[in-house]
Amino acid sequence: MSHAPEHDVDPPRRKRVARPGPAPIIAAALDAFYRVGYGAATVRDIAAGANVTVAAVYHHFDSKQDMLVNIMSRAMRDNLEAVRAQRERHDGDPRRQLRHMVGAIVEYHTGHQAEAFVGGSELRSLEEPGRSLIVTLRDEEEAEFRAVMDHGIAAGVFAVENPVLATRAILAMASAVASWYRSGGSLTLGQLQAAYGDMALRLADASPEE
Repeated sequence: MSHAPEHDVDPPRRKRVARPGPAPIIAAALDAFYRVGYGAATVRDIAAGANVTVAAVYHHFDSKQDMLVNIMSRAMRDNLEAVRAQRERHDGDPRRQLRHMVGAIVEYHTGHQAEAFVGGSELRSLEEPGRSLIVTLRDEEEAEFRAVMDHGIAAGVFAVENPVLATRAILAMASAVASWYRSGGSLTLGQLQAAYGDMALRLADASPEE
């Protein structure tokens, strides 16, 4: 009985196991930081939450600090992008710019409450260079609002005496919505955005619309 040459025989196929990507690990890290805080969360907790090994976590991230910077920087960039888009969309009208930029913050913070909570509470846990990165992004967001505030003052639309203080008050007010908002409550997102836009204009001491 003849046998087929060895090179004609297909070798047994090994089942390939896909290595998990970084997304479920970041999701588990965000959940852990939100529930118990950065300091109390461990890499083992995060690995368990993502249903991966600790080695898989370290394949994608150098440390727990690396994950925190990833979460906070992505949140800041997404929020900043939304704010800039509204500023550009309503260019030339400081009232509408301020109203819709505040609306963008409210929308992001009500839709991403875990990211907002971690971003607002864990700046103290950041090490360099991550801390400087987040502070820079935060300052860029403030600068977007300051530019609109200064434009409105120059155009006679806003009469606020201390634009720096007013800008920071508006940002703090809009960001804090994440701490209490619950979907399905008495206010829709649109109503909430309108109310916060009105409050922002009052803080800017805006003149009546023509």
